[in-house]
Amino acid sequence: MRRKLPTLFFAAAFVFCVEIGQSNAQTPDGPTQGDLILRAAETASHTDPAKWDWPVAASDDVRKSVIEGHHSAEELRNIFTTLAWRSGPRWPNDGTKAASPSRASLNAPGFVEPARGFRGLEAFYGSNGYGGVSDRIDKVDILLAHGDRVFVSWIIEGRHTGTLFGFPGDGKLIDVRESSITRYKDGKMLDLYFIADDLALYTQAGGKVSFPDKPDKPGKP
Repeated sequence: MRRKLPTLFFAAAFVFCVEIGQSNAQTPDGPTQGDLILRAAETASHTDPAKWDWPVAASDDVRKSVIEGHHSAEELRNIFTTLAWRSGPRWPNDGTKAASPSRASLNAPGFVEPARGFRGLEAFYGSNGYGGVSDRIDKVDILLAHGDRVFVSWIIEGRHTGTLFGFPGDGKLIDVRESSITRYKDGKMLDLYFIADDLALYTQAGGKVSFPDKPDKPGKP
């Protein structure tokens, strides 16, 4: 039995080292984008919005409304998180690069996303408003925050370079509206609802809309 102990010890040590190595390999060497957003949002919650390093997705009107809005610290934290999240890879503004683009750390335990906006189109068409649009920029022009909830609405700008509703990319400009309402808990997203202008996206992708009771006039394209 004594002779087997060293063998068992080294075997266990080997397995332990392998597991540690695998864990390290799966863990980014540094904070993710979600981690950076959480840290910046916490700082923003105790900072005058007029002095914020504003996420680029926020329009001038949104910035003005927040600065003049007399929001609580909780609301300011949630507002900053929402705007940084909507800024996508364009945040942080100072060029700091996260070790990973993951934003999973923004989700609170039990996070749910019942309505998925343009992503919901994928189940029906095999493509969606994200994968089919390149050079995407979100421009938030409406923001309302109260307590643990933040409503935002934005214009998505980009180019139709991938498949949308079955229509191949043609390089044309995409300009459609999408909105969301997020409920937060302790600075993290608890649930998130999207609504998007699917009809506008469909027609801009190349789709045609007709009404049987109102036929097109002769000569009208």
